[in-house]
Amino acid sequence: MKVLINAGPWLPVPPRGYGGIENVIATLVPELRRLGVEVVLATVGDSELEVDGGLAVFDSGQFAALQRPYNQVCGVVQAHLHGVVRELRRRDDIDLVHDHVEAAGLAMLAALGADAPPVLHTLHWDLAKHPELYGTFDGGARVRVNGVSAAQLARPCRRPGPDQPGQGTGPRRPPRPRVRVRPDPCRPRRPVPSPGRSCGRTGRPRRDAEPRRALLAR
Repeated sequence: MKVLINAGPWLPVPPRGYGGIENVIATLVPELRRLGVEVVLATVGDSELEVDGGLAVFDSGQFAALQRPYNQVCGVVQAHLHGVVRELRRRDDIDLVHDHVEAAGLAMLAALGADAPPVLHTLHWDLAKHPELYGTFDGGARVRVNGVSAAQLARPCRRPGPDQPGQGTGPRRPPRPRVRVRPDPCRPRRPVPSPGRSCGRTGRPRRDAEPRRALLAR
């Protein structure tokens, strides 16, 4: 059996510090290979985990790019996934894709159609983060979703209705009425200097009283 494990473009496997998903994969892969499973790892170029094959779009992890605005970084994960799709189209010996890329991996691999290998998408995050996706997703018989704990899967993941906010559960706070402020006709207005005359402020503020203001006309 040959499995393509999609680790994503963010950190090497194993990580050199932070990296929850990458640590899970670094623990899983040696056990799969011990059982005779061949592993092709889709990761970044500086990953050091021993595998049977690999592919990388980026030479190193792109985690630092997540600090940039969305419109500057949204193409990173898409470029990585495009590389995964090219690899799946190029070869016919992959029996299963084990995906670990949040949300985008599930959507792109599901869109490949019935001729693509079966997919197992593992959740490493709170289901309530993406209720519009996970609450409505139907992968049929080819794409399945699993979690890393029973407590995670027990959390409801429903698409928000008209009385629910976009994330989580509970009633939506009623919208505030839009108030248009109009000038009070009874409120006295400050005098407007006549043309050709200018106004300025002078005086030194006192410590024990409100600052004195004087208008000098010239």
